Amino acid sequence: MRQVSRQEDAIRFQAMLCEAGAALHVNPRPAAVVANALVREAEAAGHLDCAAEAALLGAEAYRKLNATDTAQRLVGKALSFLERNGRTGRFGCAHKLQSMLLLSEDRIALALAAARRALLFPDLSDAERPYVYGTIAMCYGHLYHLELAYRVMVEQALPSADKSQNAEVICACNSRMAGLLHLYACMAMGIPQNSSFGIQPPSSLCDATTYLQQARKHLQVCASLVTNVSPVERCWYFAMNGIVTASTEGLSSAIPLFEAGLAIAGTAFPRARMQALAHYGMALRVAEKHQEALKQLQQAEALASVMNDESALRMINFELSIVYRALGQSQGAIDAMSAYARLHARKTLLATTWCNDPMTRHYYGEEPDLDSVRTAMLEPIEPPALKRADKYIECNVTRRVVIAELARNAGVSVRKLQQLYQQYRGVPASEVIRERRMQMARQLLNQQQLPVAIVADRIGYSSAANFSRDYRQRFGMTASSARRSVVRKIDVFATPN
Repeated sequence: MRQVSRQEDAIRFQAMLCEAGAALHVNPRPAAVVANALVREAEAAGHLDCAAEAALLGAEAYRKLNATDTAQRLVGKALSFLERNGRTGRFGCAHKLQSMLLLSEDRIALALAAARRALLFPDLSDAERPYVYGTIAMCYGHLYHLELAYRVMVEQALPSADKSQNAEVICACNSRMAGLLHLYACMAMGIPQNSSFGIQPPSSLCDATTYLQQARKHLQVCASLVTNVSPVERCWYFAMNGIVTASTEGLSSAIPLFEAGLAIAGTAFPRARMQALAHYGMALRVAEKHQEALKQLQQAEALASVMNDESALRMINFELSIVYRALGQSQGAIDAMSAYARLHARKTLLATTWCNDPMTRHYYGEEPDLDSVRTAMLEPIEPPALKRADKYIECNVTRRVVIAELARNAGVSVRKLQQLYQQYRGVPASEVIRERRMQMARQLLNQQQLPVAIVADRIGYSSAANFSRDYRQRFGMTASSARRSVVRKIDVFATPN
């Protein structure tokens, strides 16, 4: 009798999964509700495979609803169910979702690690694999490795999208490729963009016309498929088409495209509407229609604020700072640029923070050395005083530096210096000094295999015991064991296989 009951449960659970899956692309809210209920029922009944599938489906639904905390919780449940059941059949999908959620939260290093791990599992379907490569490309873009982002899109994301023969996937990859090419065109024309602010253009930069022509070709691929994709993806296509058309045919040809995207988004898809408004405002700004640009950007800012979407607010404030300046509203320009700088600094903190909780270590290993990433991301907006302080720390890493000495050489008060480090690094100045010394110690131990006492002396510790204590607190292992073992490092810039 129990066997019959389990079979009935399995049939009912599969029916609920089908119901939630059918609703997912049309309206994710009912899909989220059904999936959430199914997770609880299937787990209670011992159907861990079904519970895992429901958790993954619910995570996708909540991701579309911008409820990333709930989506993260469900992905964690899915991974737990899969491990308890002793199967790895959906691990690739779970890590794919994890990477996309981490990317939306600006946790770039972790997102990249999750995406690369997803590729190790054979369960990724042809429709899922392009999203993983797309996430990897976007991670590289956020880390200012634009040439690597371009390569991943061309060599991996687009070919795997074509292989999938899935309209949604093909449209998504091609429209995002068009966006990347438009960014390259703007760099070639010297037009400021949030995504390229303060970085050196790629060494192989072509003329803008070449990039825009390539972008048009990718959008033409989307045009033949756009009626078969979800409203959100359709809206994104119109936004990308609008911004490229504005650069190739003029603003008047682009306006109907932006309006079409806004009509699709309506009020049902606020995130898609916000993105369409932001890109509309950007196109108006580039066309020097600053008053009209201000109207669109302010609407986008209001929506982004309601959703607490820091990534969107960062881009919108960058655009607003340029528009306000063009309109002669200096205070508005200063306020918008200050907001942008604050959000960009926070993005850097999140992008280069490695969560050392047990689950993260279990799946993604130990923290990589992200100092160079932090430097690259923050350099364009850091105040000169902070740069002077960093240089002083670097030049004096072999001895103990007190904060008053550091502030004096940076040319600011101790209080101001602490405020700068808190805003741009998220930690006090003393933590920055200690971190730099610890990173140098790890390098000396791992690469040169020097004795612990010599390493302690080289970085300014008078006591090897105190050094060993601080090293263990920072890296979770003793300095002597670090010297003996070969520490496996994650190279966040390696091209995925």
